[in-house]
Formats: sequence, structure tokens, C-alpha cells
Amino acid sequence: MAINIKNTYEFYIDIFNRKGLFKSFPDLKSDLDTQYMRLIESQLDSKINLIEEFYLNVFTGIDNDSYDISWSIPKAEKLIKDNKISSIDINLNHIYTDVNNLEQQKLCYYQNIDVDSFAPVIVSYYEPIKKLILIDGNHRVYWSNVKGKENVKAFVLSPFSNSEIMNEKNFQLYVFHHNLVNLLNLCCNPLEWKFKASKNLNWNTYYGDIEFKSLTFNKIKMIIKKPYLPKKK
Repeated sequence: MAINIKNTYEFYIDIFNRKGLFKSFPDLKSDLDTQYMRLIESQLDSKINLIEEFYLNVFTGIDNDSYDISWSIPKAEKLIKDNKISSIDINLNHIYTDVNNLEQQKLCYYQNIDVDSFAPVIVSYYEPIKKLILIDGNHRVYWSNVKGKENVKAFVLSPFSNSEIMNEKNFQLYVFHHNLVNLLNLCCNPLEWKFKASKNLNWNTYYGDIEFKSLTFNKIKMIIKKPYLPKKK
């Protein structure tokens, strides 16, 4: 599974330096470096079971950087069952689907089934790119779209659920991307952004081994610096 995030990391680090983030929180750079090096050192080929896992290549939005990531469908199904998660209606326009990964046999199977009787699909909210990613039900969503449905029944898994349905390497990638995006928002909107260290993986949080002490004071220091608007390389 490929990881190509060098430009992305340098892009974010440059912004954080310019905004004085590392001066305000001295341990943050070391924590991010540790996360990054752990990912680079773990770049060993890992096979994906395409029957049991949903695979996706995630673009970071910086140059052509991207990384491969996957979810275990059996683990997702167990999580739903164990936590008695109920399905809800989701607008099809709000779901990110992998339209290039359709199998002809499955397309034929679902073609003659009433879309209203489809089993709920499974989606996971991917915080770093703010999308509901379809991890199970690609062919059901395809036919729902073709047959003019606006909504589909779906089990929606929280960002923290990724800790249970990804392997360790995938989860580290998710956390790292999550941290970079949220720290950028802290830099760009320091006073408006409610930010804290937390392992719930909600928006406006940092998942790591440091605490953000004197956060309000350091936000004020960042806001009085000359505004810096990041631009893609």
C-alpha cells in the first residue's frame, strides 16, 4: 500500500512554522515528526483482501500526494451489530463512491432487485476530507442512482469507528491526515476555532501525545501575526 505524502507534510509544516505554532507548543513538532516517521518506516507492502476490505486512494490536495487506505467490511458489520447501530436515510449526493470498482457479476445480480429492498449500505465519515465514504454497497448505490432514487438506507459510522475497522497502519494514516488538517484550521482561524487534544477524532481535535496548554493565550499570539493564506505548490 503506497504512501506519498512528503510534499503534503512539508506544505503543512511550512504553514505551522510561519504561524508560530511550534513556538507556542514546543512539543508539537516532535510529535508530528514521530507520527510521520512511523508512517514512512512502515511502508511495507501489505496485501488487500478485496473481498473483505474496501480500498481507496485518498488525495491530500497537495501536488499529487496520496495514500492508500482500506477498511475491513467484516469488522464494520460486527461493529454495527455489537452497537445496535440503526440505518438512516442518506442523500446519494452526499456519499463518495468508487465508481471505477464495479464488478459486472454484482451489477447483474442487483439489477433485477427492487432498490427499496436493498440492505443498508455502510458509510464512514472521513474527517480529513470531510466526506461520507461508502465502504460497503457500491453496486447498490449504483443502481439506486440509475433508478432515480434520491436517498439510500445507510449505517453511518463515526470517525472514531475507524480505530476499530482499520488495521493499525491505516489508522495511523487517518490520524496523521486528521491532525494536519485540523492544525491548519487552528492556524487560519485561531479565535473562532474551538480546538482541543482528544482521541475521539471529532472535527477540531488533535490525536497525539501532547497537551495544548494556555490555548487561549497562544491563539491570541497567532491572530496578531501577519495573516498567512496557504497556497498549493
